Amino acid sequence: MNHTRSGSYADALRLAEQTGTTPDINAVRHPGTVKYGTGINFEQEIVRDVGVFMRLGWNDGKTQDFAFTAIDRLASGGVSVRGTRWKRKSDVAATSFTAGGISGVHALYLARGGLDFLIGDGRLNYAPEYLWESYYSARLFGGFFVTFDLQHVGNPAYNHDRGPVWIESIRLHVEFGVKPWQTK
Repeated sequence: MNHTRSGSYADALRLAEQTGTTPDINAVRHPGTVKYGTGINFEQEIVRDVGVFMRLGWNDGKTQDFAFTAIDRLASGGVSVRGTRWKRKSDVAATSFTAGGISGVHALYLARGGLDFLIGDGRLNYAPEYLWESYYSARLFGGFFVTFDLQHVGNPAYNHDRGPVWIESIRLHVEFGVKPWQTK
């Protein structure tokens, strides 16, 4: 439960209807707004160096989003494998699938032209967002890792008229204070 200075999507829609304007969540913000949410995470090693995970998340979907992403519902699962099997014990290969969604009032707010902190263009044709991601993280030498990542996003930003999108990335990770001959 978060107590914030934020607005509700329903209030923004009501104000827009009364004034003949585009819904604006920031116009209806007030202190003490409560946003409810919950999540559960399950992780399990199924055999040595192979693990699975599952995550479920939900929030009320009525109140302005302001955290890491615009999402009201989430189901995710995946598997990861340590590189011990191919003699690279610090490497990890993983893949996961996520299905995400937003509430009806949140979708209506976006469809009518409202913007949240990440998405909105006034042309929302709502559909759940589906994300498949796979990566390989390699330890090149003590404290220095490179990760190659590939994502496929179906219905990006919950819009059936957008995508699919392929996203490739490379991430460099440096750990200071690790001696080059140390391993994890």
